[in-house]
Amino acid sequence: MKKKFVILILIFFSLFVVGCGQAGSYTFDYVISEGDVVYYTDNSGDIVRFSEEGQTKDTIIIQYYRVSKDGKYYQSTLRPFGYWVKLESTQLRDLYVPNLILVNDKYGLSIGVHPKMPNLERLFSASGSDLYLHYENFKGTQYYPNIDGINSYEIVEREDGSKDAIANVSYYINPFTYYSDGQKFESSSTIISIGGKKVESSSILYFLDDVDGEKIKNIPQLPVLCLSGAFFNPTHQKKYCAIVDGWYKEPECINKWDFEKDIVPKKMYDEEGKYLYKETRLYAQVTSVVPLEEFGV
Repeated sequence: MKKKFVILILIFFSLFVVGCGQAGSYTFDYVISEGDVVYYTDNSGDIVRFSEEGQTKDTIIIQYYRVSKDGKYYQSTLRPFGYWVKLESTQLRDLYVPNLILVNDKYGLSIGVHPKMPNLERLFSASGSDLYLHYENFKGTQYYPNIDGINSYEIVEREDGSKDAIANVSYYINPFTYYSDGQKFESSSTIISIGGKKVESSSILYFLDDVDGEKIKNIPQLPVLCLSGAFFNPTHQKKYCAIVDGWYKEPECINKWDFEKDIVPKKMYDEEGKYLYKETRLYAQVTSVVPLEEFGV
């Protein structure tokens, strides 16, 4: 009896080691490569790693959603699935992650268990959270939203050698009230948290960038706001999606920003060399609310 028990334990341990080895090598039975990233399956938005194409680029923008082969929408997800998520690139310099990407709450915002991006210089977190929560090798600058309405600041250097800065280009989705199918939809407030400080806003902060006297080169994907209570609160169980139009120069959404011509103002400094912060805000608006079945899951 004892021998049988020992044999069973050895078999279980062998299977466990083999399983961990497969996870550690990041091999999957079902993966789909699209653009800069690889998704776990065609029927999900779970990001596994950078694609071969993505590993050759110096700038990557994580897309807010993807559309599967059968036309369904899936919101992108960055979750630490054990050792399955492995974001690695020796070429990457700038990484942009929009707000409201789904995350694993237990770990906070994370971009993998042990990401290897040794040359990453700029990391943009529109959620205001620290994406490198457990990554000690990051020595670049992480950019946050301007939640205090500041007009000047100095870059903060952390003990681990990384730096914190305030982005000077912000993308916002206007608060809205919309009637569709006899129902009322209205955006709820979002909460941005930085260093334990929480700020509530009726507008939805979506994306950040930092540009100095140039045209905006890294343009975010317009989101389709589906399956998220952070955007609207339907009075019954039927699900809907909000369609967004942008990007405009003013909250009234009259004049669109021309990414081919318009230039972000050059950064200015005082006599002592202190940065005189000036924010460029771009805006989007909800133009319609439609039943979820038009977009799939």
